[in-house]
Amino acid sequence: MICPRCLTVGAADTGVAEPADHPAFDRVADVFPTDYGGVALALLLGKLPSLAVEKPAVRTLRDHAEQAGVDVTLTLERLSEIDDVEPGFPLDRKVVQMEQLM
Repeated sequence: MICPRCLTVGAADTGVAEPADHPAFDRVADVFPTDYGGVALALLLGKLPSLAVEKPAVRTLRDHAEQAGVDVTLTLERLSEIDDVEPGFPLDRKVVQMEQLM
């Protein structure tokens, strides 16, 4: 589950009888990718607050998102520009750090 306001990623509601075939990433933002690329980007967002510790996972998730056709840096920059989005971590700074580490 991803919060459309703070971009915090957490466990999905276990009370759901059937998981959705396609996650509703459009409720996060129009710029958020769908399908496999969206899953990889959502998981990457969950790792970004601990980028230094999660570097291998971030690299792998970024690669998966890019293989699915997602421009990760551009998408994260666009997310940070949306007025209603107030990340629970310094997204702009994490994008720069991610670029430097990769």
